[in-house]
Amino acid sequence: MAQRSAPTKSNLLRLKARIKLAREGYELLEKKREILIQEILGSAAKLKHSMREIYASAPQAYESYKKGVIDNGRTSVDLFLSYMDAEPEIDVEERSVMGVIVPKLNLRGVISEIAVLDTMYSGTIDLTRKKYAELLEKLVRWAEIYITIQRLSAELKKTQRLVRSLENIIIPQLNREIRIIEIVLEENEREEFFRRKVLKKKAGG
Repeated sequence: MAQRSAPTKSNLLRLKARIKLAREGYELLEKKREILIQEILGSAAKLKHSMREIYASAPQAYESYKKGVIDNGRTSVDLFLSYMDAEPEIDVEERSVMGVIVPKLNLRGVISEIAVLDTMYSGTIDLTRKKYAELLEKLVRWAEIYITIQRLSAELKKTQRLVRSLENIIIPQLNREIRIIEIVLEENEREEFFRRKVLKKKAGG
């Protein structure tokens, strides 16, 4: 509020309506902030779990790869795994969390579309494929959660700025301006009361 409103009853009503809206907005933003915090904490727990799964799966995939190389040779294993690099696709869906658009990533084409090649290789190389496919799925899941946390965190920062602005600047300013207008109007009413009283005495005298 760069300029102070004129001390009139209409401006007083207007300011009271504004502060009512500001307080309602503050309450809604506080609820949104709490929900965002809960969503971020929940996603952070999921991210931690996802990282544990990745750390567990990566060594298993590598061990399967080494065994596959021993049984089939590096060239055969790398050729087989190259099909995985060419085939996988990620379908991106979206969902809304408190107005924030977050991704839902779905990995497809890692296992089923190259199963026809299984007969060309031993079981160890097939196991390698499956282990790396599982690892890839876990990495995609990690990416989904990580992006979700980033977007929710950005929205939380914006929401917190609005909450602080309403709490520390806008609502106090409106309160001060309302109080100033009320004081001026009360003073005007007192002056008008005494003016009428004096005029009444003069008229009676």
